[in-house]
Amino acid sequence: MTADALSLVDVRFADKGAVVLGGVTLEVPQGGAVGIVGSDGSGKTCLLRLACGLLAPTGGRVDLLGTRLPATPRVLRAVQSRVGYFPQDGGLLSNLTLRDNVLLPLRYHGRLDDGARDSVRRLTDRMDLAPHLDRIPADVPIGARRRAALVRALAPRPALLLADHLAVGDGEGWTAIVDEAVGQAREVWGMALVATARTVAQARAFSKDVQILRGGILLPWEEAL
Repeated sequence: MTADALSLVDVRFADKGAVVLGGVTLEVPQGGAVGIVGSDGSGKTCLLRLACGLLAPTGGRVDLLGTRLPATPRVLRAVQSRVGYFPQDGGLLSNLTLRDNVLLPLRYHGRLDDGARDSVRRLTDRMDLAPHLDRIPADVPIGARRRAALVRALAPRPALLLADHLAVGDGEGWTAIVDEAVGQAREVWGMALVATARTVAQARAFSKDVQILRGGILLPWEEAL
């Protein structure tokens, strides 16, 4: 039986005594997609960080690409090498050029070969990043920073992309870029997707399966209305 891309069972998380997640259950099959909708402060970012092992739950079970978390550093690094992460703020390192930011996960996981460089070059060309690659994030428009963050997340050809507010960007141009890049990744190598959003309409642009995060739990959006 093939393991899910992501499985959360009764996952709980508290921060300084305050309950953030009170029992989240979510199943994302390989190649599947789920949109998670919630207001600011509802715990969407926390859920994504738990899903990829950046936070440890206070209760429940997390299985990422068939690996139970928390895991040893070696095992965690191996499974994280198969996960792309797109944080809400882009998460680019301020002292690195966009080029070095984009290549960072490939270097970190020892996968920066000629084929990977060619793949990155195609992505950066498609997203019109070539004029900005040798500049640091502070010296380029916010749209270029977000495009670079998306390239960085997709460059390792991840089995799962965790994306925080992927739909929020620079108008219709950003939407078209995301639709093409993420759509191609899902079609070509079967990437699974978990994307957070502020509205159901934004989430449904990526997935028919939309969950509402409210009061620390997930509900299908039809039941939460």
